[in-house]
This record gives sequence, C-alpha cells and structure tokens, in this order.
Amino acid sequence: MYEWLLFGHLLGVAVLLAGLGIHVVGVERLRQAPTVTELRLLLAAVDRGERMVFIGAVLLVAAGLTMAVRFWSLSDGWIATSIGVVVTMALAGSIVDRRIERLRGALRSSPDKETPSTDLTMLARNPVLHASNRISVVLVVEILFLMSVKPAGSGIIWSLLTTAVLATIASWPLFTSGAAQETFHRDGRPAASEGRP
Repeated sequence: MYEWLLFGHLLGVAVLLAGLGIHVVGVERLRQAPTVTELRLLLAAVDRGERMVFIGAVLLVAAGLTMAVRFWSLSDGWIATSIGVVVTMALAGSIVDRRIERLRGALRSSPDKETPSTDLTMLARNPVLHASNRISVVLVVEILFLMSVKPAGSGIIWSLLTTAVLATIASWPLFTSGAAQETFHRDGRPAASEGRP
C-alpha cells in the first residue's frame, strides 16, 4: 500500500512540476510578447500548464495526506508546514489567475498580429502577476525540501525564513523598477485606465 501511495505522490509531483514549468515560462514571457497573437498563444500555454498543475496537485495532496494519516501524523511539523505551504501556493495561484483573466478579457477585442496596446502591455507586465508567479516557484522548492528532508523544529523555521528571503529577492525588482512605479497603482491596475468607466 505504501509503495502505491508513494508512487501516486511522486507522480503528482512530476505532473505538477511539468505543468508549473509551462505555466511559469508562459506567464514570464507575457512581458515581452511583441503581438496580440503571441499573447493569445502564451495564454493558451498558461492554461495547459494550469490544468497540469491542478491534476498534479490533486495526486500529490491526495496521496500525501493518505500517507500522512496512515504512516505518520498530521501533527508532525514538516507535514503541517507542507500543508500550510500548499495552501499559500494555492493563494498565489489565485492571484495569478485573476490577473490572467483580466488580460484575457482585454484581449477579446484586440485584433491579431497587431502590437499590443498600452493597456494590454501594462496588464501583461503587471508586477503583482509576475511576483505571484515567481513566488509559486519558490514555494514548490520549499515543499520539495520539506518532503525530502523532513526537518523538525529549527530546521523548519530556517527553511521558511530562507523561502521568504528567496521570494522577496525574486519579486522585489518587479516593484522597484521605474516603469512599474510610473504605470501601476497599488492594486496593480494600469494607470492608463484611470478615469474610465
């Protein structure tokens, strides 16, 4: 039984990592998309990656929780922390999804093969979108560390602190560049939309 659960758990990790790779690269490339057509193609890839992440996450969590209940304990520090990190990753993913939907809605009325409008460009370069995307990668690394090393006590604390530092390093440049400060409000909406209904 344990071997099958472990297989399902590792299969979930593999599918999740494959999907996350597609998703992360697709979102990151939105910043440099030269045409509306390219934006649409990238969003299609992001959708495929997101579906794979969902399937992988279901396998990973279902098999992982079953193993935790049968062979360990949900009160073990590394297991409880892993669950918390998975929830945090889901929240980061929801932030990405909301901004992707906003970009997808703006694309519906945009003709193919044209250079993206100012509004589309700003939506595609939204710093909150890209920060959440990068933070998701850091969180996956933390989950893999907890699953493989199974730290306790201070090891968990140090791993979480390291994760927080890496997440800050990955996302900080997105908010400190001059372009981001000039074109975005605190809620991440394009400044060019100001005053529109």
